[in-house]
Amino acid sequence: MLSNTAETLRARPQLYRAKLGVYLLIVSLSIFFVAALIAYALIRTSVGIQLEPLVMPLSFWVSTLALLATSFFLHLAVLSIRREKQIRYRRFLWAAMVFGGFFLVLQAEGMWSLIRTHFALEAGYGKLYGICFSIALLHAAHVIGGGFFLGYVWAETRKGKYDHERHWTVDICATYWHFLDVVWILMLITFWWTESSLRS
Repeated sequence: MLSNTAETLRARPQLYRAKLGVYLLIVSLSIFFVAALIAYALIRTSVGIQLEPLVMPLSFWVSTLALLATSFFLHLAVLSIRREKQIRYRRFLWAAMVFGGFFLVLQAEGMWSLIRTHFALEAGYGKLYGICFSIALLHAAHVIGGGFFLGYVWAETRKGKYDHERHWTVDICATYWHFLDVVWILMLITFWWTESSLRS
């Protein structure tokens, strides 16, 4: 929220354009990920394609908790900065950065497990692991982008750039991480559902 000073009135159109740009990015990424997951489900459930059953690495499930924690602490950071609780805001932002880093470490371990399994299986049977790895890698790349965004917000926070009137960047960062939550959960549900439907 911006107070109506001469400076902020001049800045308001640029801020709205920046917000619109981020929202359009999220919409386009959502379309891309949904299409990728639909393609995965179609390939996995196609009759006549022999594929090894997909066993999700345990670190993928554990990393979900780290991702949700990152999003949760960012939400608390937004609520804190809106109320001008600077100390709480910084603590929550720092916690979000720690859990975001933890998510990436666990993701790296899970993807390494998938790629090892992909190459260990006989030709043809490991393709499913390669597809799963590719989708997870794309998500991880966007998480890395979110990590840089979070780092930028932290750097600006240290300069004292955000307060209860000027915090739209923090809002957008939190929104982006909420988007990453939704995409990751949809990915896990798709992987689980396709395997469950084949076993039943």
